[in-house]
Amino acid sequence: MFHNLTCYSRAIAQAEIAECCEEARRSGRRFAVHFLRCSYLMQSETVRGAVSADQTLPTLLLGCAGGTVVAAARVPLEMVTSSFTAEKWLSCLLPIFKASTLPATGDRSVLTHAEMTDTKVSLINCEQLVQDAMRVAIKYAQAHYRHAGGSAKDRQVEEDRQHDRV
Repeated sequence: MFHNLTCYSRAIAQAEIAECCEEARRSGRRFAVHFLRCSYLMQSETVRGAVSADQTLPTLLLGCAGGTVVAAARVPLEMVTSSFTAEKWLSCLLPIFKASTLPATGDRSVLTHAEMTDTKVSLINCEQLVQDAMRVAIKYAQAHYRHAGGSAKDRQVEEDRQHDRV
């Protein structure tokens, strides 16, 4: 039964992530920064599995399960630049959580896939920390993602759209 619940939870998380990415595309955003709302109802390993799935646009995802924050960044290989990799993007929010990146595993490169160490946080502070991290991640992507260009006004509109999701 626990296995079925874990699979069901992961499916819910993956559906939320897919919707987030689709909404980003529909809104004209070239990347997604999202807090996985359903993560509060999961175990941290289930959240980690959900946030580590590959995406078709640059995506930085955060979740909080049982007071443990997990985060992962994905950047499709064709969108990687010297200043915009999954590891560099994720690294911009590590000081907020006093965390570090996990070492690359298997066939995954830190250019395209990076995960933060699980970090215990007070539930009282969790929301503010996540919002701070999302703001930093959005600003980093706007400044470093080569396809995010445009005028200052375009960047402000994109930031406002991203913040609507926070």
